[in-house]
Formats: sequence, C-alpha cells, structure tokens
Amino acid sequence: AIKYGRQRITVRTATCGETVAISLADSGPGIPMADRDKVLERFYRADASRSSPGSGLGLSLVRAVARLHDAALTIEDNCPGVIATLTFPTARAERSRIDP
Repeated sequence: AIKYGRQRITVRTATCGETVAISLADSGPGIPMADRDKVLERFYRADASRSSPGSGLGLSLVRAVARLHDAALTIEDNCPGVIATLTFPTARAERSRIDP
C-alpha cells in the first residue's frame, strides 16, 4: 500500500458477530479483477509492474500468515485502489470451535 497507494492509505477495524476484520485501503492503481487471485501467488508480477524492481506485493506471505491464524484474506476494488481485508475469528469463536 505504501509503494502503490500514492497519498492515501486508510486502515479500518470492525467487529461483526464472532469475527474481527482489519482492512487496509489505498488509492493506487488497483488490481485488475483478472489478477486478484494471481497476486496471492508467490512472486507474481502483473504485466504493468514487471519493469519496476521488487518481488511482487507480498500478498502471498500475508495470506500464508493469515491461514496460520485461521483468518481469511479478501481483495476488493476501492475505485481507485484496493481494499485488502483480513478477517479473524474471535477468541470466543475459537473456544466454541474447540469445545464440544
């Protein structure tokens, strides 16, 4: 978000039922719908960014860490930019999943 977000990055948190969500939104060029799943792959670079240095956005690492914490990662359009949201189960949801 810092590299591509231009001047505006917004962080939001929300609680809904037994989940907690953390969203990071930027106002950068965005990610085309066709590339949304691909940017979650290791080292994927969209055609528009192949000429710039780097190894991709790092979203594959974010997704891997999220999975370790039973969280989900979603990517949505921010018109312009992207909203990446991590949704975690609350401790209460974790306990009910473990306890019969």
